[in-house]
Amino acid sequence: MNNENWSSDEIINFLNHFEQQQQISQAYDKECELASLSFFGDEQLQPLKLCDAAMCFLVSEFSRGKRSWDTRLNEKMQLFAAYRQGFNVSYGLVIEGNYIKASGVIKQDFEIITRLTEITLRRNKYGRVPNVQNSPVTYREMYNYLNDIAHISKDDILRRILLYEREDKSFAITHAKKFNKVIAHRLMSYIIAIKIELLRQCLNFYKDFIGMDVSSLPSTSFK
Repeated sequence: MNNENWSSDEIINFLNHFEQQQQISQAYDKECELASLSFFGDEQLQPLKLCDAAMCFLVSEFSRGKRSWDTRLNEKMQLFAAYRQGFNVSYGLVIEGNYIKASGVIKQDFEIITRLTEITLRRNKYGRVPNVQNSPVTYREMYNYLNDIAHISKDDILRRILLYEREDKSFAITHAKKFNKVIAHRLMSYIIAIKIELLRQCLNFYKDFIGMDVSSLPSTSFK
């Protein structure tokens, strides 16, 4: 094929080949999604929905409020709303087997809970990335793991995600998504931990909003 002067037929054939490859990829994607759903099951996925439902209710209540809040409360409200906009994105990426992209999204959710803590401690600084040292102590290992994947700078980690075994037992790199039980379980456990911590902080915010005393709720711990 002369790439300087392609004929219409050559372009059509090229695009048809691309469509065929897309169909193959979509079949792998569906296989990975079904394996993920089977592995996690409703027992693990339903609590995620309950956390999201509670936070959605609380954020909706905040939006209808007419109180004049101070700057710190407004900043927290913005963070809860930002999380609410994409609350299901990380979950969907893990279920799809898109672990690299999922790590980047979960890392941003981690930064949201860190920023909320910084605002509470009055350590937040305009324009500064949330400092991991201000995050809940037991969550910091999570941040390191997410960085290892999201920054795509460690080829051994990428290899574990992207390698597949051929029928002849040789290995090759593939863009097709495939279910990885270890990585999927770890990322989903991070999602659950972040949702629980966000719900805890959301309830504490709601205490200020309506005067409900939930300050005795224990801080969440991730191990």
